[in-house]
Amino acid sequence: MIEGTAKLYKLMVLYMLKDLKHPLSNNKIVDFFTSGEYAGYFTVQEVLSSLVSDEFINATEKQNITLYTITERGQMAADKFKDEIALSFRTDIEEFLKKNKYELKNEVSVTSEYFKNKMGEYTCICKVKEKRSTLIDLSLSVPLEENAKSICDNWKDKSTEIYKNVMGILLS
Repeated sequence: MIEGTAKLYKLMVLYMLKDLKHPLSNNKIVDFFTSGEYAGYFTVQEVLSSLVSDEFINATEKQNITLYTITERGQMAADKFKDEIALSFRTDIEEFLKKNKYELKNEVSVTSEYFKNKMGEYTCICKVKEKRSTLIDLSLSVPLEENAKSICDNWKDKSTEIYKNVMGILLS
C-alpha cells in the first residue's frame, strides 16, 4: 500500500468514527471501503490494525464482532487533518453513515453472548439497549453449546419480536 494512500484511508476511518456515539463494526467499515471501491478487504484490515497499534482507535471483541471506537488521540488527529480528506470522500462517508444509521446503531445495541456456567450448562445473555437504557435483558440456561450458539445467533433477528411478545403478555 502506498504511504499517502494509507494515510488517507486512516483519516477516512477516523472521520467515520469521530462523531459516532456508538462503536462501529469491522464489517461496516469494510463495507464502506469495498462498496465504494476505495480499498479491498485486506487493505482495510491493515489500516485498522495500524490505527489500533498507534492508539488512534480502540478495538473490542463482542460476539465474534470487532467493534471500533475513536480514542482522544484519534479525535485530535481527525479534527486536525480533516481537510486532507477530499470533500467528495467526506460526503460519501456522511451519506453512508446517514443511510445506515439505524443498522449501525442496531448492530451494537442488540447483543448476545454465552458461556459455560458452574453447572456445566451454557448461559446465554441476550440484551437490547436503547441509548443508555436496557429494554430487555434475558438470561437463559441451556444444556448444549449448540443450543446456546443458536439462541445467540437468532437473537439479533428475533429480538424485536420477542420483546414485543414479552411486553404483550406481561401487560395484558
